[in-house]
Amino acid sequence: MSTPSPAALPSSARRAESDTVRLLEEDPDLGELLAPERYAEATEALVVRVQRLPVGAWDVSRLRTLGAGHVGLLLLDGVLARDVIVADLVSAELLGPGDLVRPWGDPDGESSLLPVDVEWWVLSAARVAVLDRSFAMRSARWPEITAALFQR
Repeated sequence: MSTPSPAALPSSARRAESDTVRLLEEDPDLGELLAPERYAEATEALVVRVQRLPVGAWDVSRLRTLGAGHVGLLLLDGVLARDVIVADLVSAELLGPGDLVRPWGDPDGESSLLPVDVEWWVLSAARVAVLDRSFAMRSARWPEITAALFQR
């Protein structure tokens, strides 16, 4: 009897794994506007949680409870697809390393003229840095980093 591939398992059966990393070690370009001493300070201070996402459908429904204080999820590696379905038309957006996403901000279809649905897919095993409220407060000392995130 063979073990099913992760993609064959229901999304509820696939658990994401997490750990922590120094954000600027993972994505040095975020600190390119910082002077060297400020870069070193930010590197030490900005430790974030990382979620590992297995290939397959990504159930983002539990993320919908996140508040406005959460900056987003920064894709560190892997490939995601965001399918927006309006009426019967599908528009796909491919996302890769360096992209900042806020899946909890997707339209819910209840307040729009046409039926809207959004589906997320992990096309290649991915890691996302969780830029939560705590990160937002800690990173306020380095507005250059916030500006770099806004550019994405």
